[in-house]
Amino acid sequence: MFGVSAVAAQERLVLQGKVIEEKIHDRTLISKPGWLRGVHIVGAVQAASPQLVSVLPSGWSEFCGKLTSIGGDYSATVQFSQTPPMAETTTAELKFDTQFDFPSEATHENGGVVLEQGRCNTNAETEAVRSFMASFWNQAPEPKLEQGHLQIVLNMNVARAERLEHGASLGTDALPVRCDKLLSSDALAFNYRCSVFVPEPLMSQIADLPLMFQYQRFYRGRLSKPRTAKIYVGLGQ
Repeated sequence: MFGVSAVAAQERLVLQGKVIEEKIHDRTLISKPGWLRGVHIVGAVQAASPQLVSVLPSGWSEFCGKLTSIGGDYSATVQFSQTPPMAETTTAELKFDTQFDFPSEATHENGGVVLEQGRCNTNAETEAVRSFMASFWNQAPEPKLEQGHLQIVLNMNVARAERLEHGASLGTDALPVRCDKLLSSDALAFNYRCSVFVPEPLMSQIADLPLMFQYQRFYRGRLSKPRTAKIYVGLGQ
């Protein structure tokens, strides 16, 4: 059972997901579809794993969880539902039955979780703006501040990129972003990591206001169409 045993867990909504697919693969390729492979808040404290805690925005009745290891040898797709949807944004513990060890061993360094609004069988890749929830994975839901900034990590699958053009904002405020190509030979399911930094004075806003992240891939003198993620962080809920 993949779940949570955090402090004050009784105050959180607990959702049991339905596993659509969970596999160990022989190999993977960076050209596989799906540009965003992980959206995580960097936590200050490790948790007794396995543990997955996320904000659940008000009005979300369904969302799809996709998990992967950095090498792509492990992957899972899990459907979560909440009927009726919550009237207010809340914090949720996410559980699902697993057959493998990786979910207990994972961090945002060696894997990724994306939690996207909607059903798992929809083709969200065609949408101009996609909505995600950030999560704490095997970390207690207490953010770690780096030089006074909250750090949101995005693990990204970007094929054939010489560089990335990127930006992030919270409302009308631009946010610092750092993107690095992952040079490890294991970086097959995702090969870039972008970190968005939210200054401490703005952290009170992310309880209700989503963070916007956009990037374009530069390759052979041309920029790709922009990809945009609306990310709900929801700290303070």
